[in-house]
Amino acid sequence: MYKFGKEAFQKEGQKVASARDSITEQEGIISELQEQITKAETSEHIDPREIIELTKQVQTATNRATYAHTELTHAQERYDKFYGDMHEYALKENMHRDALKSASAEGDSNKLIEVTEQSKEHDNQKDSEKYNAQGTQELYKKFAHKFKYIYGLIEGKSLVRLENNKWAFIDQEGKKMPGEYKYAWSYSEGRALVQLENNKWVFIDQDGERISEEYEYPCRYPEGKAQILLENHKYVFRDQEGKKLPLEYAYIDSYFEGKARVQFENHKWVFIDQEGKRMPGEYKYAYSYSGGKAQIQLENFKFAFIDQEGKKMPGEYKDASGYFEGKAKVQLENNKWAFIDQEGERMPGEYEYAYDYSEGKARVELENNKWAFIDQEGKRMPGEYKYVDKYSEGRALVQLENNKYVFIDQEGKRMPGEYKNAWRYSEGKAKVKLENNKYAFIDQEGKRMPGEYKDARSYSKGKAKVELENNKRVFIDQEGDIIPFIEEVIGTLFKEEGLF
Repeated sequence: MYKFGKEAFQKEGQKVASARDSITEQEGIISELQEQITKAETSEHIDPREIIELTKQVQTATNRATYAHTELTHAQERYDKFYGDMHEYALKENMHRDALKSASAEGDSNKLIEVTEQSKEHDNQKDSEKYNAQGTQELYKKFAHKFKYIYGLIEGKSLVRLENNKWAFIDQEGKKMPGEYKYAWSYSEGRALVQLENNKWVFIDQDGERISEEYEYPCRYPEGKAQILLENHKYVFRDQEGKKLPLEYAYIDSYFEGKARVQFENHKWVFIDQEGKRMPGEYKYAYSYSGGKAQIQLENFKFAFIDQEGKKMPGEYKDASGYFEGKAKVQLENNKWAFIDQEGERMPGEYEYAYDYSEGKARVELENNKWAFIDQEGKRMPGEYKYVDKYSEGRALVQLENNKYVFIDQEGKRMPGEYKNAWRYSEGKAKVKLENNKYAFIDQEGKRMPGEYKDARSYSKGKAKVELENNKRVFIDQEGDIIPFIEEVIGTLFKEEGLF
């Protein structure tokens, strides 16, 4: 398992909740400041200095909200990974135990040996983050009594919490590395981020030695660069060798596709490359690169796009969104929406509204308030609907005039079945609500799988959680069969290791 212990599970959930609370707080501050700006602008005696100061405060709160959104994304990913890994591990553990019991009952020595070897392979699994499952288990068995809890063994080091609630690292032999910290992150690419008693953050190397200055806020290395907040409240980038890029900025965003957007004190935005060199152009606002293009806002409040060299593409628009699958939606002067291709050329068709492309299709709202799909060439697909959802796994959910829901395939052909409600496909299955208010699943051909449930969740990692008539919640597999005792197995694994 990626981490051990109930405390670790609760901690990941708390991080998600904390990030959400921070977003709510900053959005509340922004709303209040915007009301103050409106009052100041409509006041009988307008004070420009007050408006400027309030605008700066809005920008600061917006930056903090952006940071909180980033933290929420990371926290949610960690939380989902923890539960998913724990669940998957427990499921395999359950299968191995059943096989061992069966082989033992049958007295089949060859089968016992085979199942035991499979269990060893299961224990020795490693993931893409250099997490060593077997090494983690060995560390836990030998040294768990010394620490409050132990994180996974990653890059030869395990993060542990001490009895004094400080954090430290131990190696594969359980030897504690020098240094205790207020908080710490696991190793990544040969370095770990740790928080000192003064609340500042530094990086340490594999020997526990500091390899960076002290920073105000924690940072990561998307595309090899870390965002650093200095004591003067300016931002800089730092590369993996500890070298800072030359300039300081009022705000910076992570690198995307080799470029980062940065903001100067004059509130203008520019892009810099991997060496920190400024690209041509200065904008009222800018969005990160996506699909080789970046969306920018000009001084006339119109939106446009620039390419990887910073060259402005043809066309200016009332509004726009980033490129998806080689197309970007833009709002025209007549308030209608259209799509442009990679060269900035307009595709056929204007719409009341449109959504980004997904699996080669885009949802568009027609003048009659109905919805339809267009293909990559902008050609209308057959069918108009009350509502449409985006394509997922080759199928799209649409609502008919009778308010029932059906699915259509990539050619727009309707699949069998009408439902009271339905959800997009996930792992080859779609959850549907029946007329009796029960839930069921259908496969890629629209065929109903066995079973009706009081409640259900969509499939994830090969299983779906459902609620039975007796109010018991269980997991079902891809065939719709109940996975036996999975919740009890997770609890058993924790209890056997003394974790609850």
